[in-house]
Amino acid sequence: MSERLEIPNTKITLYGAKQQIKQAINYFNQTSIQSKLSGDESSDRLALMNEYLPNIKCNISYSGNTVWDKQRLVRDFKRILNNSMKNLSDYLYEFFHLCCGSIAHFNKQGWIAIYPTLSSIRHFFVKNEYGEPVITHIPSWQSDAVEIAQAMDQLLNKLDIKQVRCNICNQLVGDTIHDCKTHISQRHPEALILKLRELFNPGSVNQ
Repeated sequence: MSERLEIPNTKITLYGAKQQIKQAINYFNQTSIQSKLSGDESSDRLALMNEYLPNIKCNISYSGNTVWDKQRLVRDFKRILNNSMKNLSDYLYEFFHLCCGSIAHFNKQGWIAIYPTLSSIRHFFVKNEYGEPVITHIPSWQSDAVEIAQAMDQLLNKLDIKQVRCNICNQLVGDTIHDCKTHISQRHPEALILKLRELFNPGSVNQ
């Protein structure tokens, strides 16, 4: 069911079960959030996302468009980063194809087939299906979606930095193993010991 919140200059509607909507209205009446709603959709959407949605269990629309739950979406996004695209939630799938510049690809499984890896998600955020970065594709009035996409992009950037560091470490270890094999084959025990000290106890090399 749905129920409209009677707030001047706004078109805010609650969606959910009867008890969920009742709880949301009670919470709304008991807090000061109403004073933060001005009728400007961009600022109102941020206020609803950050201060109202985390404390209720129903969904919200503003002028007929979904106000997205940042905490829920970021949590779902971290789940696919830490696991795999098989953990893509229905809610995150809806956000991707309704806000981020992608068609639905028939259903969630179809979307995963197009974007099966974290690398493909990274590329999607850089260049979506309209040839634009996801962050700049979302219109400014949809401020909640913009802020959520920015948070996701930051998580991807952190993941990229970790990957670069991991690649550097792997390269260093690979080079060290190669050097150790060379010293062994050439029977240079002193050089081998020095190389091992450099790897496992760098400070001791210069002592």
